[in-house]
Amino acid sequence: MYLSDVCTIPSSLAGHTAMSVPFGAGEGGLPVGVQVLAPALGEAVMFRVAAALETARP
Repeated sequence: MYLSDVCTIPSSLAGHTAMSVPFGAGEGGLPVGVQVLAPALGEAVMFRVAAALETARP
């Protein structure tokens, strides 16, 4: 199970904020997500980037 979290644990341990934003479907209809990272206390910028990604998704 550790390999399932390999992309999220380092940022959590460093205190960075992170979120996953749905970004449509890829090959074979599988869902695609984009991970957005921000520095500590950078939630406002992270949410603005996530909103822009949701607006731009195909």
